[in-house]
Amino acid sequence: MDKLDQAQMYTDFSGLNGLREAAQQNDEKALRKAAEHFESIFMKMMLKSMRQAEEVLADKDSPFNSQETKFYRDMHDDQMAVDLSSSGALGLADLIVEQLSPVKGQFMPAQALRGDASLHKAIENPQVAAVNRRIYDAQLSAAEVKPQTADITQLSSAAKAESDISQPVEFTSKQDFVEKLLPFAKNAAEKMGLPPLAMIAQAALETGWGQKMMKKFDGQNALNFFGIKADGRWDGDKTAVNTLEYRNGIAQMEKAQFRAYSQIKDSLEDYVSFIQSSPRYEEAVNSAQEPEKYFNALQKAGYATDPNYADKIMSVLKDSVFESFDNVLKF
Repeated sequence: MDKLDQAQMYTDFSGLNGLREAAQQNDEKALRKAAEHFESIFMKMMLKSMRQAEEVLADKDSPFNSQETKFYRDMHDDQMAVDLSSSGALGLADLIVEQLSPVKGQFMPAQALRGDASLHKAIENPQVAAVNRRIYDAQLSAAEVKPQTADITQLSSAAKAESDISQPVEFTSKQDFVEKLLPFAKNAAEKMGLPPLAMIAQAALETGWGQKMMKKFDGQNALNFFGIKADGRWDGDKTAVNTLEYRNGIAQMEKAQFRAYSQIKDSLEDYVSFIQSSPRYEEAVNSAQEPEKYFNALQKAGYATDPNYADKIMSVLKDSVFESFDNVLKF
């Protein structure tokens, strides 16, 4: 094994010294090896980012999540990044070599993309013209595909409905928050006799009237209005955020996994299902028609660790924004 081949071991620094010596002698193999090392660095960054994302969902008590396991896993990732780069897995090394030591006829010169800021010169370039022709052919083929049996009106309606669902949910004011939740709260709260505005008041406290919503890993609104955590019973989408918990009367920040939803309706209905299916909240369900008793029973059963949880919800429920909805809830 020569010195350049030794550089393929990420722990072998003598191989890197050999690479430096070869580079000083203008060895063409040195450029290839250096490019592969740059690709391996990029690969390591990707693997590290992936591992960090997995940490959020990792079971801290698992034997596969120990510091010793992570140490050997990272060693494996480092060597795997070097091996993958040497095989040209990403192709980044090839681009670096072409850029630093171009072979005539095997690269596209800059003037092909910018002919002195002249658009027509770039279009007339044979290489660019060939790319444009492939794009045009692909668009033409797509245009020729026609639905055979689907009804156009139904497809349009379905597409619009899907678009509406995927639109980001935002709340501009307290009034806007109540109006957007109320239609779904009426149907959900009715299942256990809870006044819908009482449900919305709890959601307002948990989310700061929609201004402090949890986010999914992709940045979208998780629509978790009630701070329901994702325990073993939940097999849907999840997110992980820092939460303020009270332990022995002392507030402290903890990272926990929470349920995530795609629609407001799903979130409110899951809340009702969560409360009704848990024996610990039976007393709360039995007093659902009286908000104050209901929230006190929730707090007593351990729904929240905040010792003033019930009082805070009742304070929110007396907000003036609810006055225009007196026909929905009477105090």
